[in-house]
Amino acid sequence: MLYYYKNEREEKPKGQVSMGGKTVVRKIETPLPRPFCMQIITPNRIFYVAAEDNVSLDEWVRVMMSVSSSSALLRQNSGFLDGDSETEE
Repeated sequence: MLYYYKNEREEKPKGQVSMGGKTVVRKIETPLPRPFCMQIITPNRIFYVAAEDNVSLDEWVRVMMSVSSSSALLRQNSGFLDGDSETEE
């Protein structure tokens, strides 16, 4: 589960993203309003996330892809089906 916040000072998460097997993480090559962006694509929503630099972006994408793949493999092996839903307040 990935939690996100309104800003760095907030203690309570604004929402969460299930990093299940239906989640896709990819770098965005074309600059958006901010450089060093990635997409987290879920069945219900697309999130855009910006890193501080290209090295950090590559690391975030690698780790998040690994978590998403591991989560899918665990569910597949256990027979557990996840709804892959996000919550937002």
